[in-house]
Amino acid sequence: MKKWIALLLALVMAFTLIACAKNDAAPSDETPANDNSTADTKTDDNSAEKKDTFKMAWLHNAADQWHHQTALVCKEAIENHFDNVEVTLFDSKADAAEIQPFLERCISEGDWDLVMYGTLSDDSDYIKQLEDMGTNVIYYAITWDFLKGKCSNFVCSEYDLAYQSAMAVIDQIPENGKVLMLGGAEGYSGSILRGQGFNDALATRPDITVLDYKYHKFDKVSAMTQMEDWITKYGGDGFDAIFSENDAMALGAIEAMNSAGIDAKAKVICGVDALYEGCMAIKEGYIDASSAQSSDDYANALIDRIEKLQSGEVDSHCVDDQIFNALLVTQDNVDEMLARYAELGYDGQ
Repeated sequence: MKKWIALLLALVMAFTLIACAKNDAAPSDETPANDNSTADTKTDDNSAEKKDTFKMAWLHNAADQWHHQTALVCKEAIENHFDNVEVTLFDSKADAAEIQPFLERCISEGDWDLVMYGTLSDDSDYIKQLEDMGTNVIYYAITWDFLKGKCSNFVCSEYDLAYQSAMAVIDQIPENGKVLMLGGAEGYSGSILRGQGFNDALATRPDITVLDYKYHKFDKVSAMTQMEDWITKYGGDGFDAIFSENDAMALGAIEAMNSAGIDAKAKVICGVDALYEGCMAIKEGYIDASSAQSSDDYANALIDRIEKLQSGEVDSHCVDDQIFNALLVTQDNVDEMLARYAELGYDGQ
């Protein structure tokens, strides 16, 4: 009997040891649940962090001084103003064929909150896809009727840029004066509007004659060659003023006159853009007036739009436009412009 009791006690002890061993080796059912919960929390935190980053994609022509300057100024201002906004710049390489692939990429990636770009075509289908997936769209620096109401347009009045430059110098042109005009790109809306601005200013002086009007795609070298031809045709005394749809072409004309021994400072010259080189020409007395579309205006407007998008005041379907005032630049305020360019690090290089 005692043997049977001893054997039974031994079996109970063995069973107890096996059960304890299993409990020590395997955690309770609550442990994995706690571990999974911790992992899920980390994943959710990462997702929230990514979602909280407001992403802006900007397609611009890095080879164009104003477009590149404006993109950089806006990127810096926006990222300094917000602690959760990233602005990524894409280069169109001055190629319109880059526009649709850029929009397709934004759609494919699907995580952009704001897209900014310039266009020459009706991109309505792409714009609608972006807006429907939560991406606000702005096109800038040009205006097209076919995009009215489809997305936002941020632009400075091209007409005003030219008109106020011309009006600032119109009274400096002598009676029965003769004007040569350098146009930008034929058929381009910006050139059309700048040309209208010049012509409306000239209409206030019916005694003035426009000798010639040639398009040179805003190119300095091409305008220089044109000026050489005009000098051959009209001579140094055969014209009194030059109206140029941008400062670069005006600078080309000035170089051609200087090379021909003509006193360019004696001519009345107005341009458009008031970029660094143009402002230096104003300070040196070669260009009498130009007009600027302020990069800072674009930055302030974009900050306002991003604030409204993040607060929910507007959503991705917002199509509100922004029309900026043109800033007249003459000897009176050119030093202020040059000081701003110095802040931006522009020195003409």
